Amino acid sequence: MISWEYAFFPMIFTAERACHYVDGNVTNREGWNPEDDFKDYLENLAVEAKWFESDDTSWKAERFELARLELLKRIEILPEGEAYESEQEDESGDYQYLSFPRWKMCLKEIAEEVSLPDNSKQHIYAGRNCLNVNKVNPVNLLFDWLFSVGPQGAYGNDFYIGAYGITEYDETWPDNYLFMNDPTSGKLLLQNGVFKAVPPQQDNDTIFGGEGLVPYHQTAQGIRQIICKMHPAGELPQSK
Repeated sequence: MISWEYAFFPMIFTAERACHYVDGNVTNREGWNPEDDFKDYLENLAVEAKWFESDDTSWKAERFELARLELLKRIEILPEGEAYESEQEDESGDYQYLSFPRWKMCLKEIAEEVSLPDNSKQHIYAGRNCLNVNKVNPVNLLFDWLFSVGPQGAYGNDFYIGAYGITEYDETWPDNYLFMNDPTSGKLLLQNGVFKAVPPQQDNDTIFGGEGLVPYHQTAQGIRQIICKMHPAGELPQSK
C-alpha cells in the first residue's frame, strides 16, 4: 500500500477534439467542459457484473471498478483565472490566434461507501489530492484521458504534476510527471520522474544530470496497455 499525494497546477486543453477553429482563431469548443469529458470517459469504463462472477477475474474487476468509481466521485476541474492568449505561425505561414480557458483539477476528499456490480460494498477513504494505492493506481486512468485532450501548462508550456508517496513502512517516494511534445515526432509523451539507469557505454549526451540516469518516457499507447492489463477483460470497452 502506498499513499500518494499529487500537486495539480493550472492548465489548458489543446487537442483538436476539444477545440474550435474559425477565421484563424483557436479556442475550446463552446460548451466543452473537461470535467464532464473525463466523467464521460470514466462512465464508459464501467465494469460489467459478469466479471465479478469468476474467481479468475473478480479481484481485477473489483480493483478496476473501485479505481474508476473513486475518480468519478472525486474529480473536480474548475476554471482558473484569465484565459491564456497567444499566437503561433501555422504550416502555411499564416498566424493563428490562441485563446484557451485555464483550468485546475483536484481530487476531492472522500470518506464514502460505494456499491459494486456484484452488490458488495466497499469504503473509499482519502484526503484531498491523495490516492491510497494497492496494486491498481487510479491515476493511470487520468493519464489515459489526458493524452486525448492535449494538456499543456497555463502558459502553453509542458504540463507538470508533482507527487510523493508514503509506503506502509513510512518510506518516502518522490515522483513527478511531465506531459511534453517529442521534438522529433511531435507526439505527446509522458515523462516520469522515476529514472532508469543508463548502461555505461551509452552516449553521454543522453545522460540526465550527469548521474548516469535518464527520465523514463511513456506514450499514449503505453499508458493504454497499462489500463488494459488492469481491466478484467484485458481490453477496454468500446466507446458508446
